[in-house]
Amino acid sequence: MNESEKVVAHQILSKGFKQVVDTFSDISQHEVLINSLDIQQVEGVCTQGLKLEKAGKIFLLTTEVVGDVAAKSYLSFEAAEVDALVRMCLPSLDPNNQDKNMAHAMLLELDNMLSANVVTHIANSLGVKIFGDVPTLQETTAQQVIEEVAQAFSTPANDQQAQKFLLVKVEFSMTNRANFQPVFIWKFTHQFFQAISDYVKQTAL
Repeated sequence: MNESEKVVAHQILSKGFKQVVDTFSDISQHEVLINSLDIQQVEGVCTQGLKLEKAGKIFLLTTEVVGDVAAKSYLSFEAAEVDALVRMCLPSLDPNNQDKNMAHAMLLELDNMLSANVVTHIANSLGVKIFGDVPTLQETTAQQVIEEVAQAFSTPANDQQAQKFLLVKVEFSMTNRANFQPVFIWKFTHQFFQAISDYVKQTAL
């Protein structure tokens, strides 16, 4: 992407994630903020220093985006963050006897709504047809999350165009809850670059 395309991409993604924190805040009844938003272009399986500073078991929610622009999102929580989220969103549950299935269903629905915020904003902004698939949930580790992101959309090394990706990492925080810091990672295929380029050309006319 050239500089003007980078600016447009950052603006569109920033607004999409602003909708994410608004929805997250409404659901949790606590103010959610964006701590950091990192956007970088990568090639192949390189993640250019992508780190996930989380310990122990990670609850990873993955959503595949299909259509004109293929992408994948990865929303990750530590076990303690999931416990806190359940207490916020499902206060009627006994904290000493939480229903694991209900907690997992809540996480899946949360990811579905947050991913939809980003997908809908990109679709409306760029005039593309994209849809989020049903999210999946797995228990994993931070290192395995990084490896999964790196391998997503793996293509033959000689297909240089398909080897280019946009990697987005968003770190959240919550007011008065220092240990609540979920991370949202998105990986967009080269189709995103073309959609941005087409948008910039159209708006320049």
